[in-house]
Amino acid sequence: MRSDVLNSNSNASSLASGENLIKVKSKVVHHGAAATTIASGAIDVPANSIITRLSCIVEVALAQANGNVGVSAGTAAAGTQFTGTLDADSLEASATAVAAGVGTSTDDVLTAALGGTAIMGTLAAAYRAAATEVHFTATSSGGNFTANTGALRFIVEYIEMDDSHNV
Repeated sequence: MRSDVLNSNSNASSLASGENLIKVKSKVVHHGAAATTIASGAIDVPANSIITRLSCIVEVALAQANGNVGVSAGTAAAGTQFTGTLDADSLEASATAVAAGVGTSTDDVLTAALGGTAIMGTLAAAYRAAATEVHFTATSSGGNFTANTGALRFIVEYIEMDDSHNV
């Protein structure tokens, strides 16, 4: 192969900025007052997108009275439209703490790699024709999370489809 052809065309197959790439938005929530839930608040996903994965990772160790810790995600606070009914032990099966680095996801391979007990749930309603808010909720089934301890990172991965073409 001629090197002058290779060199002159070496960028020919590169993608335009942001085209066909998975985008990631994340939010860290530091736990405050003692409560049985930790809510992410809204994470915005633009219209004409496909959500590819939802994940939650413990950034600062959590402490809770006892029992399971599960994570769900939906289109509004405490919703479950994306993950279905809360899997009560998707993050932790039965303990008084969850270590930093432990996580769960809608992706079973990632959940296993992060040491989560189970996946959040099978991702549903992934195509979003309109702009959408994603809300995560971590729930301790055995009592309150200890006040002012722990932090969770909530992550949304999505593909924003290019709608600039003319049909």
